[in-house]
Amino acid sequence: MGLINPLVAVIVVFSILGIMLYRHVKIGIALNSTAILLALLAVDWAKIPEIVWTSVNPLTLEGQLTLSIVFSTFGVMWMSQLYKDTGALQELSESL
Repeated sequence: MGLINPLVAVIVVFSILGIMLYRHVKIGIALNSTAILLALLAVDWAKIPEIVWTSVNPLTLEGQLTLSIVFSTFGVMWMSQLYKDTGALQELSESL
């Protein structure tokens, strides 16, 4: 069990999400911060290192899949930034 009951944590986090959206906080910031807050409220703090390690352990299939998703997402973001900085994105869109 986490800091508070998981059901109460979900209600609290959705309330905070509603407040953030009402105050016109950017959607990406609102969703990421409320997801982190939900994780911190609903998960036992002593088990967080164990949970992180089991989700990225390269010796298990789940860890390998997680790492491949993380690295491919990073690669796509990096290539997108390089295309934008070099102007290749403009050439690509014009050729289409």
